[in-house]
Amino acid sequence: PPSTQPEIGDQQSDGRASQGSLPGVVKTAHLPQVGWAMLFVSGEVIVMFDDGTQLVVQQQASSVRFISRDLTARTFALTQGIADAEVRQKLQKVNEFVDVMRTSRNVL
Repeated sequence: PPSTQPEIGDQQSDGRASQGSLPGVVKTAHLPQVGWAMLFVSGEVIVMFDDGTQLVVQQQASSVRFISRDLTARTFALTQGIADAEVRQKLQKVNEFVDVMRTSRNVL
């Protein structure tokens, strides 16, 4: 049966990608039945949801970019309320991914 535990991967401490990894990725996390997230050296977090959508959040960002299944990209200001319920729900999942990465045994 598939694992229901979050999975966490790490890069080398200098931020270089290890064999078979994406350059600049510091850490990855998987939440079962949700998707994968990658934390980059820049502080950017990209979440790739199992339904084919993505959220991109810059470090200390005032906005978030949502990429739909049909690859339409929309940017939402975090300082204003986000009216799109799907984006709000997925933004909450970003926090879950960050918590998983933050609480891993390895320091971010």
